Amino acid sequence: TGARRLFRQLLTESLLLYAAAALTGFAGAAAIVRGFELWNPLGILPPGGIGLNFRASAAAALAALVAALVFGTLPAFFASKTDVQHALQSMGRSQSLDLKRVHALTWITGAQIALALVFVAGAGLLFSTLVNLENQNYGFHTTKVETLELSLPNRHYDQAPKAIDFEERLVERLREQPGVSSAAVGPDVTDGDMFLGAFARSGHPSTAAADVPHAGQVTVGPQFFETVKIPVLRGSDFPLSLKRNSEPLAVVNELVAQRYFPDENPIGKYIRFGTPSDPQTAHNPWYRVIGVVGDTRSIEYNKTAWKADPLIYLDFRQQRDAAIGVTNWDSTRCNFLIATSSADAMPLTKLQHVVWSLDPELPVEQFDPLDKKLMAHLAQPKMRAQVLTGFSGISLLLASIGLYGILSQAVAHRKREIAIRLAVGADRKDVIRLIMRRALAITAAGVLCGTVLAFFGARAVHSVLYGISPLNPLLYTAATFVLFSVSLIAAFVPAKRAASVDPMTNLRSE
Repeated sequence: TGARRLFRQLLTESLLLYAAAALTGFAGAAAIVRGFELWNPLGILPPGGIGLNFRASAAAALAALVAALVFGTLPAFFASKTDVQHALQSMGRSQSLDLKRVHALTWITGAQIALALVFVAGAGLLFSTLVNLENQNYGFHTTKVETLELSLPNRHYDQAPKAIDFEERLVERLREQPGVSSAAVGPDVTDGDMFLGAFARSGHPSTAAADVPHAGQVTVGPQFFETVKIPVLRGSDFPLSLKRNSEPLAVVNELVAQRYFPDENPIGKYIRFGTPSDPQTAHNPWYRVIGVVGDTRSIEYNKTAWKADPLIYLDFRQQRDAAIGVTNWDSTRCNFLIATSSADAMPLTKLQHVVWSLDPELPVEQFDPLDKKLMAHLAQPKMRAQVLTGFSGISLLLASIGLYGILSQAVAHRKREIAIRLAVGADRKDVIRLIMRRALAITAAGVLCGTVLAFFGARAVHSVLYGISPLNPLLYTAATFVLFSVSLIAAFVPAKRAASVDPMTNLRSE
């Protein structure tokens, strides 16, 4: 009867402890969700906001209940089977904990350290990726450049000459504004979702399908390269005097020149779009190459890599669709880039006045600095790095708490041994080194297992890394150093307590 009463009491205490922990966890989860709403790293949230999911919360509560029953029932069961006489006799000889329990907790602590290393190494990989992405040479300048996006309604701009005329007049007005150094029609240079189409080269016979040259087609206006500081390496930019019926001109980037004109100067060469073997390509106009510009790098949607594509630039005044962007049933998007002479952005009201002086019905809303649009492409890798850093911090905290607890119990278990060592002349520094060695041994075992796990885990996240190998030895060395540093800090208090044991008092109590 007493054993059953003890079993129920211990199980009740365990359930109450787990219930309190579960309630604390739900409160923490609600706080994290609220913090995520305020943080909003991707800049978009559902219309109704976000909150704790009922099914997920119920599953978490069920998991907590099962854990409480499993990990609460077993200790209570073994405690209720304890031999009372043996326990009373052993209390006089030692107040230490069961050695098997200490060994079990040692294994758990080692596992915590291993998981901590995995999270720390993963956070290091993602942060290195983020640094590499942010420090990438884009090939264009993002500071002191504003982007403007307009939607030209098709009911007013149903013909290409109308759209071209509006864009030319708007660019001229923008260039006249105080503080504007240059302005041009141009695309979103940060967008890497580029379709690479086939094109033919004059003087080159039709080639096999696998050898057909491909490049992205980009429509820009004069002074575009000057506005975003893309260097003109050879030749020239599109002339301001270019007309719709003038000879079609094109500018290629360095990647096109190196890949498709390796042994010749592309200036003066002719290209036209379409597959060389397709009879319809013969009806497309030839474009004369007048310049070679530097390569630019952009990032694809939901990808973690800057890439340079072969690009061919065409003047918007000679294009059939006239405007930059995507045409739908109602309107055509066109983009403008504005380089300012100061770090201060052009006021939106001033920009609206310029646009409305040409068309008072056009809405002016999409007006952002170019560097802001660039950072929007890095929102996902940045969020991944920050979230994993949070997890690594939590795992480090749990590992340090576990190590502190196991060393404190080890000190309590070996209190009589430590007292004897001190009584026979051992130095207190030797006792500190004894505890520290145990901490280092546990940490080393955890780090060894964690390194193996991290190697396999790093390969799984290879697709979201950029500019760093998933098996970078310096990163794993740094993660190991962090783990050992945290372990030594966590072990210092138990080691100091062990060295402060009074041997005579402890031996008399034993």
